[in-house]
Amino acid sequence: MFARLSITPVESKKSIGDESNSRSSL
Repeated sequence: MFARLSITPVESKKSIGDESNSRSSL
């Protein structure tokens, strides 16, 4: 997980946003 974030911080940000959206949906 950490390695992935290090490789693509932009993608990690997107993932965080998706997670937030999912939580909001729930």
